[in-house]
Amino acid sequence: FGTKAVCIGSGGSIPVAGSFAEILGIDAILLGFSLEDDLIHAPNEKYEVRSFRDGTRAQAAIMEALSGVEVPA
Repeated sequence: FGTKAVCIGSGGSIPVAGSFAEILGIDAILLGFSLEDDLIHAPNEKYEVRSFRDGTRAQAAIMEALSGVEVPA
């Protein structure tokens, strides 16, 4: 999308991610596609439609990239 991806740690949790690891035995990758001024969880939060579209495109690219990965038995 014109800039390099940045891997950052962030406070917070999504409980289902722990369930994936516990029940399915797999780790989850959580990706965010919000903008600095979205003010997520603020009284005046917003979310751009383009962020949703970019996230959808990124998810498709990730799935395509992982489709050729060999998974150990």
